[in-house]
This record gives sequence, C-alpha cells and structure tokens, in this order.
Amino acid sequence: MKHLYLKLLMAISLLFLANNASADHINIENARIPEAAPVAKVMAAYMDISNKAKDASYITRVSSPQFKKVEIHSMFHKDGMMHMEKQDKLKLPAGKTTSLQPGGFHMMLFNPKKWYQAGSKINLKITLDDKHTFNIVVPVIKDQDGEHHHHH
Repeated sequence: MKHLYLKLLMAISLLFLANNASADHINIENARIPEAAPVAKVMAAYMDISNKAKDASYITRVSSPQFKKVEIHSMFHKDGMMHMEKQDKLKLPAGKTTSLQPGGFHMMLFNPKKWYQAGSKINLKITLDDKHTFNIVVPVIKDQDGEHHHHH
C-alpha cells in the first residue's frame, strides 16, 4: 500500500510540474480567459509574458486540447474601425514584458469542445522559435472589464 501511495504521489508531482513548467527565460503572469456565451465559437486569452533572456524569443505556435485551433492575433485601428489580423509569430523582446490584452495582441481560441464557464481551466501549449515548449493552465474568469470583444 505504501508503495502505491508513493507512486501516486510521484505521478501527482509530475503532473503538477508539467502544468507549471515554463522556459527558463519566459515567465507568464496574469493569464486569463474571459467567459464567453455558451454558444460562442471563439474565446480570447490574455496574459503578460516576460522574456528574461538577452535575446528576443518568438512564440511560433499555441495549441490546446480543448479547442480546434489557437491563433495569435493583433488588433489595430484602420479607417475608424478595429481590425484583427492573424500573426505567424509573436516577438518577445529581450528583457521586456509583452502584454496580451484587449485591443492589442491576444490569443484567439477557436471551436471549443464544450462551454467553458468561469472557474474552468484551459490548457495551452506554447512553442517557441527554439522549439522549446511549455504548458500553462489558464483560468476562465467572469468578464469584469468588458474584455470580451466581437471582432470585425
């Protein structure tokens, strides 16, 4: 019984480490996904990403087992309208923090497998240009700041 308990404890520890791993030079804080309507086909993820390295890094891919696809987008004003544009990669300048926020860069999560209400957790796998990958767990929160926007 003691042996089984130790194996279980080790498995839980490894699971915890996997969910909180990050690249040594990348730190993510304030990650959140505002709750969307149950019928919504898209959600947005926001966070602050710090690159503590001496060189710039790039996020080249984001995926989630809970969504069909995840893309990085930017928002910009043109002709008095807000527009959204898919980005192939997101530059993380050396020694700086890049904020993904409403009206700027953000992650778009398409076609959820189910409705994720406030309190749910979303798993994101982030791939950097050096092929380093890490997983983060992002909470779904109530939309307090009007962060849920419809895009054109």
